Amino acid sequence: LLGGYPHYRYPWMLGLIRSHPTAVPEALRAVRRLGLPPATALRQAVLAQFQLGATGTAPLGRGATAPDWLGPAALAADSLPLRNALDEAGGTPLARHLRRAILSTSLPALLRFEDRTSMRFGVEARVPFLDHRVVEAALLLPDRLKIGDGVTKVVLREIGRDLLPEVVRRDNRKIGFATPQVAWLTRDAAAVANALGDSVAIRAGFLDRDGVDRVLGQSPEADGGAAIWRCLSVEVWARRAGL
Repeated sequence: LLGGYPHYRYPWMLGLIRSHPTAVPEALRAVRRLGLPPATALRQAVLAQFQLGATGTAPLGRGATAPDWLGPAALAADSLPLRNALDEAGGTPLARHLRRAILSTSLPALLRFEDRTSMRFGVEARVPFLDHRVVEAALLLPDRLKIGDGVTKVVLREIGRDLLPEVVRRDNRKIGFATPQVAWLTRDAAAVANALGDSVAIRAGFLDRDGVDRVLGQSPEADGGAAIWRCLSVEVWARRAGL
């Protein structure tokens, strides 16, 4: 909603290049202070322009390419239809990226984990920032109240000025509430290898043998355990589905 992820700095920078070019040098100095090389910021800002094209289907990954551990049956499945949020209204590059994330890509995927899965297992989970009044207000905010001088969530930081310790209010890190899956996968590495070694999902074509072996050969710390966790999830689903 408020451009909290670091990669939203790139469409913000693209907007400055287009509408306020004289502000770009100061913006580059600001992102340098945040540890982002100016050359990288400019390159990624230009690339952000090409990420605004509508796809109409759910991407398989951040780069919209399938991971190599997916099997032919998974690759042949129809993609999830997505609402095209790009052509409904104009706006700055940042506004368009955020609208796409809210309506088409990031948020629908996150709600699958946060909302649907938690409710399926009776876990109480809340997403207070998705109160429709908050969403509607956030969509009306100008870019400068979302990202300013490379600092994200500007309006939220201002609201917390008299409520939060400064060390918290000024913290630029984006920290998620992740499960300790790296510790789990490291502890149970032998069981995971056995499960995927005799894989129902591979025989059914939903996972690829070579791709799974590559994932098993790398440390869970390489990607936070994401790839192996997904492979294991597909395997558990395949077994429960009786494939």
